[in-house]
Amino acid sequence: MSVNEAYLGFKFLYGILAPDTTLAGYAPGGVSRGFQSPGTTTPYVVMSLQSPGADTTTNVGVVRLLANPLYLIRAVGPAALTIQIANAAAQIDVLMGGKDGLKNKPITGGFIDALYRESPFQQDTLENGEEWTMFGGLYRMQIEVS
Repeated sequence: MSVNEAYLGFKFLYGILAPDTTLAGYAPGGVSRGFQSPGTTTPYVVMSLQSPGADTTTNVGVVRLLANPLYLIRAVGPAALTIQIANAAAQIDVLMGGKDGLKNKPITGGFIDALYRESPFQQDTLENGEEWTMFGGLYRMQIEVS
């Protein structure tokens, strides 16, 4: 996977997640890539590339047709806000097309052939002695660069 596909994937996801007012109500800290700065309002949404995936190529492997990266998208915050965080994760899944996923979405510089959730995600951590929780999903994307 080239850097272009990774960037296009983040750009596509951000373009769907960031402007959604329902998600913003559940996750007022916003949407970011990788991490949020200390002191950010919680809950918030974080996206990260988990695996570049294997490229789909022509029969002789000469031309790359698609990249297949896997992104982790999760709502994060103190465990005391678990219901709000779970609701944010549910809204993320709605925005990612739910059980049907998303298909055939153009984006400047490329094309998203498909986006679907491969599996749900949940994790608890300790942050400065406070229990935090994360809910979300692992989303597989098929990206063409134009």
